[in-house]
Amino acid sequence: MHRVIPANSGAPNTDATGLLRILGVVTGLAVGVGSMIGAGILRTPGTIAQLIPSFWMIIGLWIVAGVHSLLGANVAAELFTEVKQAGGVYVPVRRAFGNVGGALIGWTDIINQGASTAAGALAGVDFLALAWPAAHDRMLQIAVAMILGLFLINVVGVREGRAAQVAMTAAKFAILLIIVVGALLLPPVSFAPTPVATMMSLAGTVAAYQLIIGVYSGWVNPAYLVEEDVAPNRNVPRVLFGSVLSVAVVYIAINLVLLRIFSVPALAALQIPVGTVIGRLTGSVGTALLGITGFLLIVGNCNAGLMIAPRIVFGLSRDGLFPRWGMQVSRSGTPQLALTLIALLSVVLVATGSFDAAFRLVAATGVLTYVALDLAFFAIRLREPALERPFRALGYPWLPAAATLLDVGIFVAILLFDPVSGLMTVGSLIVVAAAWSVIATLRKNRSKRLG
Repeated sequence: MHRVIPANSGAPNTDATGLLRILGVVTGLAVGVGSMIGAGILRTPGTIAQLIPSFWMIIGLWIVAGVHSLLGANVAAELFTEVKQAGGVYVPVRRAFGNVGGALIGWTDIINQGASTAAGALAGVDFLALAWPAAHDRMLQIAVAMILGLFLINVVGVREGRAAQVAMTAAKFAILLIIVVGALLLPPVSFAPTPVATMMSLAGTVAAYQLIIGVYSGWVNPAYLVEEDVAPNRNVPRVLFGSVLSVAVVYIAINLVLLRIFSVPALAALQIPVGTVIGRLTGSVGTALLGITGFLLIVGNCNAGLMIAPRIVFGLSRDGLFPRWGMQVSRSGTPQLALTLIALLSVVLVATGSFDAAFRLVAATGVLTYVALDLAFFAIRLREPALERPFRALGYPWLPAAATLLDVGIFVAILLFDPVSGLMTVGSLIVVAAAWSVIATLRKNRSKRLG
């Protein structure tokens, strides 16, 4: 049994939308931390050491990226407590820039979430194959099965999805803390790996920071559930800041223990440095444990994506920027048809079999949403100064301006130093703009016929 709400409904409430207002701080933190912690922290430290041959520069970039994310959380906390509607980044962007700007960002965000889930599923199978080698020959089937399994959990209801996310996040956080504590007991490694560059370059620094900020990405995801939060004015800021701070502490701790055990050149020679630590801690079963660890970290990412992405479709549908069926909500509080759409999109992207292609699409569209969020913040502040703001961004206008400059700077750097990602960003916008133009034309013609 389902309920469909009218697209022109007023302020959201449980009765009008069918969404259940049952979520709180624990769920928000589980979604935020679960979205951020994934395979990235296992894979990237070695690559970053290749690009940045300096202990303090590496640690400094991880700290700067944490501060960068906190600045973004400061902006998002104000936006999502003043406009408490499901839909994610799309909601404040539409309020600031109208239907066209909202549709561009909302539809792009849907692509981003589908690509993120697909990339995660493929990476998860890569790790699983370390524990179960036969998985490598069944990569597509297992990745699809993983998405469908998580889909089934979430399609049952929001309570079931919430319970799964809390359990997965608690498990992955505990695993990383155990690795950090265990690594403190290991002696430093002394060997001579293949030499790496001793000179840092601007392009290398930008590439390293792009990787690091990508590992931090996902901190905004709890805000997508704002309409289902029991006390959003209080909980949203706590969850956004809490997610970033807790994950930043873990990320910096992992890099510190890695650089205590390995020199920078030694770290640069390792493809999965955390895997080497696990191997030294557990001996012959280290490879299998690494595979299970990586798989568990990634499953939580994918589940968080399947929780939040249907809310984007829901928000777009409510405002008439997506077909009305996207507003369908089950009695258990799940936008089931929207969830089905996201799952199918992820499966289609998995079918390409390319983690790199899916991940590039995530990188290409993710930074764009942060820039749009920053610009929406200032546009709404200037246009609606009397709007009720339960949480006002700290350090206005300087700290929000710093967030904007950093996000725009990263976006420009991607265009300059990673033209493939830049072209994918532009390409995504062109595709979405073309689709929106066709739909708007069809609607206009239909209205004329009915009129």
